[in-house]
Amino acid sequence: MKHLISNYRDDFLEGSRTIYNYTPKTLHDCFFYAQIVGVQNIGQRYYNELCYAKEYQLQYTIDGEGDVQIENERYVVRKGDLVIIPNYYHHIYKPIPNKSWKIAFIHIFENPAVAEIFKRIFMKNRFVIHDVPPDALLPRINQIIELLDNPEHDTPAISEHIYGLLMETIRLSEAFQTDVVDRELASVIHFLKQHYNTPITMQDILKHSGYSKNHLERIFKQRMNMTMQEYIFKLRLQRAQELIAESDMYYKEIANAVGLSDYRALVYLFKKALGITPSEYRKLYSKEPNGENSTPNPTESDNPQ
Repeated sequence: MKHLISNYRDDFLEGSRTIYNYTPKTLHDCFFYAQIVGVQNIGQRYYNELCYAKEYQLQYTIDGEGDVQIENERYVVRKGDLVIIPNYYHHIYKPIPNKSWKIAFIHIFENPAVAEIFKRIFMKNRFVIHDVPPDALLPRINQIIELLDNPEHDTPAISEHIYGLLMETIRLSEAFQTDVVDRELASVIHFLKQHYNTPITMQDILKHSGYSKNHLERIFKQRMNMTMQEYIFKLRLQRAQELIAESDMYYKEIANAVGLSDYRALVYLFKKALGITPSEYRKLYSKEPNGENSTPNPTESDNPQ
């Protein structure tokens, strides 16, 4: 393996905590060891570049979004995204200007079991698993932080929690549920999740995947039990539901934010999927008092003129 490349600039805001464990007393294949683990609230000057390290890394976005480059692939990771990286891959983490980013992470020392787990997860999902609920991973990571913060490390207890973390990651990735390698389809799914909020076309998807239209449509339908257009609608609906419930954005702004042409398209999406209009959804699920938009726009209704 080539010599380690490391280039970093720390910029951690309040709410950050990192525990270093570079030299565990023993290393046995029957145990799992953390090299470093923490929760970091990233500042705008932060930069982290690493390559040729032997450890394996899980990094989970708790809130906000950040910029991740792995080899020649660039990702915008958002709340709920879990990044899985063998640290010998060249990767760069940095914030997005004017965006917050809070992450939890762990670097795990290499052993045969860890290497095999990461290999299978990568074959199934490449580098990112989306929509991971925080209670799936954060309690384990916080427990590992607490255990490693004790000078007298409880190695079996730490190993048990790392093992639990890896098992939960396996479950989320479905890496051991099939021998079918879905790497190319995983890449397409990631592309759709990154671009559903734009006027994405079939030609854009085909150019990214390298598949023919007939082949891609067939395998997507077989493995996802829906068409690509239905999947894009699903992504747009999920994001629109979040924006309606959690923000006071105008409906036409929400339509634009999720890649729809206008407000009527947003109404059609909600009617088709949920049987109600966006304004009816806001009344039911908005976090504003009484379910009301705090800055209503009287020019926008369910049937704009």
